[in-house]
Amino acid sequence: MKYPVIDDNTDVKLLLEHARGLNLRGRPRGFAYGKVATPFNDSLLIPQEEWLDWLADAERTKSTPMDLIKDAGLKVKNQETTNYCWVNSPVYCMELHRIKQGQRHVELSPASAAARIKKFRNVGGWGRDALEWLSENGCSPIEFWPANAIEKRYDTAENRELCKDFVFDKWIELEPRNLEQVFSCLLRRIPVSVGLNFWGHQISYIWVNYDKKLKEFQPIFANSWGEGWGTDGYGVLAGNKRYPDDCCAPISVMPS
Repeated sequence: MKYPVIDDNTDVKLLLEHARGLNLRGRPRGFAYGKVATPFNDSLLIPQEEWLDWLADAERTKSTPMDLIKDAGLKVKNQETTNYCWVNSPVYCMELHRIKQGQRHVELSPASAAARIKKFRNVGGWGRDALEWLSENGCSPIEFWPANAIEKRYDTAENRELCKDFVFDKWIELEPRNLEQVFSCLLRRIPVSVGLNFWGHQISYIWVNYDKKLKEFQPIFANSWGEGWGTDGYGVLAGNKRYPDDCCAPISVMPS
């Protein structure tokens, strides 16, 4: 499938017109890699000379995340007028993990986490806050808390208890701008929630594209601007645009 490519020649102004929500400046004082979450374990590394073999094997067996997404009918998120891209991304990763683990697909509400984290303000944040919250408190199915509703009336004791059925069991932090770690996770079918300074946006890297002409490995990502953006909401990053400034990888979700 063809995806739109964002590369070093892309007019970033066109992307910034609609980007909102990422706030990497919101990191706590003294932030440093490895001090806010479990750091990337080198046992996950895949030597780059093996990447093409891993990619070809997954495509041959039709076991890529894109195959899972198609079979399950998983759709990208649409944050609409909220500034919650930093939660939409990891919540999408949670839904993808549930499918990968053979669990029933449930559409989840990013606002059920973001609104509580930000005390019902429509403001930006960053991925670590979202992953930490989702590992401890979870999020709600959209039947009980609409996807983009920033309303206190949904914050009931019953809904808080229900959120605990949808939590991350384990997540790690990757070194900023480390593509070796990123692609090692992706080839292991581990999605990565990334923050990009150039875009002011948080997206989900989910799989790998290999550009034969450039001889370059590129992340396929899920955006949170609905299916009308890109190809059903998905795109590819190339060149220097591939390097994430902030990235966390949810490893697994609790069964529910």
